[in-house]
Amino acid sequence: MNATIYPTILTGLGVIITLIVTMHNLAKTNQQETNRRIDDLKNDLKELLDARFKVIDSQFEVVNVQFQKLEGNVADIRHEVQEIKRVIFKPAA
Repeated sequence: MNATIYPTILTGLGVIITLIVTMHNLAKTNQQETNRRIDDLKNDLKELLDARFKVIDSQFEVVNVQFQKLEGNVADIRHEVQEIKRVIFKPAA
């Protein structure tokens, strides 16, 4: 009886150890895959943010050009108003 119990116990322990090692390897593989996916998501987010900042920068450049044009137009209008004032309030000669 003892002759068959010890090999059975050793076989059972071998199976348990094999299962533990297999589970450990699967958990390790899953963790590596999870880390890879997290890295991919981080990279995608970084690219998305970079693209968004480029769009915002472009929008600021457009607004800046529009303000420069507006300032030019205001300067032209001021000059015209000065000319009109000079004509209207021209001292009688």
